[in-house]
Amino acid sequence: MKKKLAIILIVAFAFTLFGATVAYAAPNDNGNQGGNMQDRIDKAQERLAFLEEIQPLIQQMTQNRGQIKSLKTQLREQIKLAKAHIDGLKGDIDNVTDEQLAQLTQLKTQLQQCRVDLAQTNPTMTQQRQQIRTARRNRNYDTIKAAYGKVISAQQQRMETLRQMIQLNEQICQI
Repeated sequence: MKKKLAIILIVAFAFTLFGATVAYAAPNDNGNQGGNMQDRIDKAQERLAFLEEIQPLIQQMTQNRGQIKSLKTQLREQIKLAKAHIDGLKGDIDNVTDEQLAQLTQLKTQLQQCRVDLAQTNPTMTQQRQQIRTARRNRNYDTIKAAYGKVISAQQQRMETLRQMIQLNEQICQI
């Protein structure tokens, strides 16, 4: 519904803008004002077609953003549980075996690597979003689509890393 409303508003705005331009524009020397209007209409239709084409990418980015937020919430809860479990192990340090300590150390190292991986995806996403803004100004549609694809792949990488971190914290709780 929102998509249809947005398209209708864009089309109405485009026709209002182009109609006002034609009504108040001075005629060309050669009197070929209709050809110029057709070019404008073609460009507007091209932009609308492009907007419809990238709409699934924008929706995918929005869904990914929601999933990332949900995964971060799950991770925070899992971290709390893991910290509580580790505090319990610290309180009963005499019953902790060397094997358990080795497992905890290995899991801690893996968690640190996951944090590094997460930190590496953030600049990529920021750079691609900047590239989208620049390409929109220049109306470079191929660059926009490519940048959206790279943002989505970075989001998917973030989601996979977050899932891995949740699993590692679950393993800590099982030790």
